[in-house]
Amino acid sequence: MVSYSQIGYMIEDLLKYIEMLVFVRVVLSFFVRDLSNPIVMFIYTVTDPFLEPFKRFNPKSMAMLDFSPIMFYIFIEIMRTLVRSVI
Repeated sequence: MVSYSQIGYMIEDLLKYIEMLVFVRVVLSFFVRDLSNPIVMFIYTVTDPFLEPFKRFNPKSMAMLDFSPIMFYIFIEIMRTLVRSVI
């Protein structure tokens, strides 16, 4: 039987993996312009559902800068704090 603490650790691990993929995506956005690479496509496919809700709050005046990863990291940190408080 799975206890609440094990579920909390699994959720926290999942958040870490998603966080790492978002970081890789940010780094790739500076260097990779060819999105047809299978690895790049995989990273974008996995991270898009997590970043899309935050892209709506991106200021239109700063279209060159995408603040959605920063907002995502803040959200993840809040979620991590909530998970830890429940454990």
